[in-house]
Amino acid sequence: TAEYVEVVINGEYKGLYLLQRQINDKYLELDDNKVLLRGADSWIPASADEAYTIKYSVGMTDKEIYDKMNGLFTMSDFSLLDIDNWMDVSLLIQFGRMYDNRWLKNSYYTINYNNDGKICIILWDTDLSFGIDWGTNGFTYSYSPYVGISRAELSSILSKTPEIAHSISERWKELRRGILNCDNLSSVIENYKSEINNSGAMLRDNKVNGIIHNGEDNYDNLIAYIKEQLRLMDEMYLEK
Repeated sequence: TAEYVEVVINGEYKGLYLLQRQINDKYLELDDNKVLLRGADSWIPASADEAYTIKYSVGMTDKEIYDKMNGLFTMSDFSLLDIDNWMDVSLLIQFGRMYDNRWLKNSYYTINYNNDGKICIILWDTDLSFGIDWGTNGFTYSYSPYVGISRAELSSILSKTPEIAHSISERWKELRRGILNCDNLSSVIENYKSEINNSGAMLRDNKVNGIIHNGEDNYDNLIAYIKEQLRLMDEMYLEK
């Protein structure tokens, strides 16, 4: 959940920001039958207990929790992974080209141990997405479509359960008929554009922070990026 806000500190206008909810047990409304973990900031943790930090748990020992996460961490056993959740997360990462979200970093995990211990993934910190890259001098806006970014366990899951490829294709078809329908996406983006433009928020922000990256981070470039990314993913997942 997120919304645009304008920040004023001690009477000084600081600009336009996107406010997001903190991911925790209260926000997720977790009860005593769930566990919440946060993925490590490191790209190369040595073990499951280094890969995931326990943020909320009741009724399970740390060892029990890490034993459940070990199969996912080692990519050797995906029986506890909620596949429907994983497919949605994987497709979103590919669609948004979310490099920072493809492995442990910038992901939370829940375990519902009253429901066969299924593991679900929740993404966070998605600012490097949809054409935004990290360059030597900070953020850059390349808007270069690329669908090779995926969850790290994708190839392992497909090798162990090749039928998942068909399920992913079917899920992509469903998403393209629904929330990723071109008309719906255009409407959502246009509404957000109108909100920040019609309120004057964008103009006020530009006066304080300027128009960075030579104005390349604009509406037209974003729309072109999304259309091309959809086309590339349609080629990958829409069965002929």
